[in-house]
Amino acid sequence: MMTLEERVTKYLDACPAAIEGCNGDAQTFSIASALVWGFALEQGAALSWLRYYNQKCDPPWSDEELKRKIENTVRTPSRKPRGYLLREDGQDGCGTFHGSTATPLLTPTPPHPCWPSVVLQDTDRIVSAGPWLYDLWETSPVRFEHPRAESKAVEIVGHLFPGDPLLCCGWNRSRFDTRRRLAWSDELDRLALIVPSPMLAPAGRTRHGRVSKHTLEATAARVYLIVEFDFAARSKNGQPTVWTPLIESWQARDISIFDACAALLLHLAVFMPLACVTASGGKSLHGWHLVYGKPEAEQRAFMERAVALGADPALWENPSQFGRLPDGLRDGRVRQTCFFLNPEECVNL
Repeated sequence: MMTLEERVTKYLDACPAAIEGCNGDAQTFSIASALVWGFALEQGAALSWLRYYNQKCDPPWSDEELKRKIENTVRTPSRKPRGYLLREDGQDGCGTFHGSTATPLLTPTPPHPCWPSVVLQDTDRIVSAGPWLYDLWETSPVRFEHPRAESKAVEIVGHLFPGDPLLCCGWNRSRFDTRRRLAWSDELDRLALIVPSPMLAPAGRTRHGRVSKHTLEATAARVYLIVEFDFAARSKNGQPTVWTPLIESWQARDISIFDACAALLLHLAVFMPLACVTASGGKSLHGWHLVYGKPEAEQRAFMERAVALGADPALWENPSQFGRLPDGLRDGRVRQTCFFLNPEECVNL
């Protein structure tokens, strides 16, 4: 019989460290979510355990950053019932941890897996072999000429979401709306963001009971899983990252970060259909992989494969999170260019 304290310790000890420049932010958010929602810990207890995990992070987070991560986690509810990492034999509720006293669990269950560590050698091998960005565009069943002035956002979104489903789209993360696809047509080419699944209703309630046009409650089952490789040679503080040697090696061989992203997305397309690839408006690509109807375990295994190559798991953590709208505008001025579109791999709603 394991106590909750023993179970949480075992879970955190098994999780890889969060490393700056290697999806460390998403990894730490995943741990915080497991503590708050998986183990049903109160905020103070969850913060104490996050501090314990922080000892092996590189570099360690400041205490203020850890507090913010717990607060953000509380505002981002899990789709699974609270306490999903716990099970009490014959009980409906879940054990909770208060301070230093642990509630015994009569039937331990395996902990939810953490994200795998990045295998840099595998990433480099796939990127070095190609194919790259031009090849991605060349193999696109629907190919748009570049450069071009007009946006194809209306056409692309029509393929991604056939019919007239409810779509949540935004000009930015604080200004958004949910409308039928056809009602969006005149504005899609000026928008930046879209939830990669249809909505069940025009609005829903947030965890705190506030009515909003963008909520997890109103988001339908996952249709597309967006994979993004956000490689950076320097951290926000200007320091080298784990990606620095690879990026410098690629650049010496005229392989751009876009080339690297394209090679990895085409590699992953072997395991999950690739419907669309669009630029983020910055230094990365968003790959739209069709996962509709696939068991959650299969979707998770695919995402773990992507994370092991350097993908950011943030869009897995919250299915209602915005992705970049293909051929839309970032900040009202930068085109999020669509490089690949395969209507045969788009959902048939």
